[in-house]
Amino acid sequence: MGTLNGLVLCNLVMWWYWPEAHEFIVSPLAVAVWGTSLACDAAYPFLLWRVRRTERVLPNGQVVRGDETKQKSQEIKNGKKQN
Repeated sequence: MGTLNGLVLCNLVMWWYWPEAHEFIVSPLAVAVWGTSLACDAAYPFLLWRVRRTERVLPNGQVVRGDETKQKSQEIKNGKKQN
């Protein structure tokens, strides 16, 4: 939402009312930057959801990847120093 308002909407309003000074806003490079940032913003919640599904919280509160859970749990039980 912030990218849409801050990067796209505000710049388009400036271009609409003062096109001479803001011609760069509708250049191919600027449109590519807008598209990339909007695509990243759209993908972020789904990627975060995927990461959160695979994370595990250990008994000491440390958050690790799902595949590290057994190894880290053993280190905690054995009293080894954590990274």
